[in-house]
Amino acid sequence: MEKNTNRLLALEGLRGIAAIVVVLYHTLLIAYNAMFYGTSSVFAPVMNMKYEDDIYGNPLAVFLSGTFAVAIFFVLSGFVLSIGFFQTKDQLIVKKLAAKRYIRLMVPALVSVMIAWALITLNLSHNSGATAITHSDWLGRMWSFMPNFFDAIQQGVWGVFATGQNYYNPVLWTMFYEFIGSFVVFAMLIMAGNMSKRWIIYGALVVALYQTWFLGFILGAILADLYAHKKFPFDKPHLGFSKAALIAGLLFGGYPLMATTGTFYESLNIPWLNPSINHSLYLTIGATLLIIATLSIRSMRNLLSHPKISVLGKYTYSLYLTHKLVLFTIGSGVLVFLYENMHLGVNKASLLAMAISIPFIVLAAYIFEKYVDAPSVRLSGVFANWFLGLPQKEGITAYTEHVNKHWLSGMRRAIHDNFLEYKNRIHTRKLGGK
Repeated sequence: MEKNTNRLLALEGLRGIAAIVVVLYHTLLIAYNAMFYGTSSVFAPVMNMKYEDDIYGNPLAVFLSGTFAVAIFFVLSGFVLSIGFFQTKDQLIVKKLAAKRYIRLMVPALVSVMIAWALITLNLSHNSGATAITHSDWLGRMWSFMPNFFDAIQQGVWGVFATGQNYYNPVLWTMFYEFIGSFVVFAMLIMAGNMSKRWIIYGALVVALYQTWFLGFILGAILADLYAHKKFPFDKPHLGFSKAALIAGLLFGGYPLMATTGTFYESLNIPWLNPSINHSLYLTIGATLLIIATLSIRSMRNLLSHPKISVLGKYTYSLYLTHKLVLFTIGSGVLVFLYENMHLGVNKASLLAMAISIPFIVLAAYIFEKYVDAPSVRLSGVFANWFLGLPQKEGITAYTEHVNKHWLSGMRRAIHDNFLEYKNRIHTRKLGGK
């Protein structure tokens, strides 16, 4: 019998792979804007490679779509923040997560912003030189401002969460949605999570938020409710439906950011919604379907829960926060050097610079996780215990014991009970033998 925890490990693997896609997406944007913006967009003035216009609007672009990966992050957040409550009905789990959330997100975000401030101040970025070579409008808009220490502090501590400011570390545009979306989920769980008619609340929130990225958090929480209570599509095997969900999820996940005219997705365009809303809506639905498939298809979740893949989830936030810092310094610098000094063409210089950047991105993520992200998780747990008046038993041990006590799923309880029954039978036989 497969353990229930393998399914959640599969989600960690999916999260890690999504982070890798984000890195690949931003790496390619240094030279190949037309892949993601289309040749008719002002954001892609030139094509450096003839296949760029073939990739734009092609369903296979889903495997390069960093925005789809972000949609996966949002739906996963809604699921992970809700699943403990739906499995236990214990509101302390929600309160604990809410108390931890700001510090858990803020400390790594602030450190990444301050590293970016230092790199810009020391003039270690070569974005302008690389932009002159690749004509990447996207790269040209990055770090094109005068840095200010106190502005960086304000942005890392509060700006990215409250107003969406993100020009020091542009990936932090997601923190506004991640932070606010998390508390929308927490409020929904506290106020309606135990209501028999909570599905009406879910429906109202879906209608209210379907034109925003917040929709992903609501859909993730709905999936957690269905999963915890073994409702369709998690009540019994629906392999046909699950495979259809996987295919549809990947197709929707490739929906382009800009115009759909002449692409596979032209017929899917909802005419009363603008392109950006069509984009976020289809990507959110696609991410939801992909997570359903991950939880439902055994071979898929076995692959994603493999230790060498699921461990990637541990480094997701660190990889997400640090990769642009490497690309805008080492990546752009190597590109300029190869083009100007080694006399390589645009494509060879760009692709080689990307390849050289990858080991540095991996190293940066590893160091950041060890010295910034992991300590921030511990710090947020200590703060939450203090805030909620829980005993500080070796930091967060007291709460860990509380969660472990209540988070045993029905499957794990059954395994435990069967083991005790088997043990009692053996003991009874021994007594009978005597």
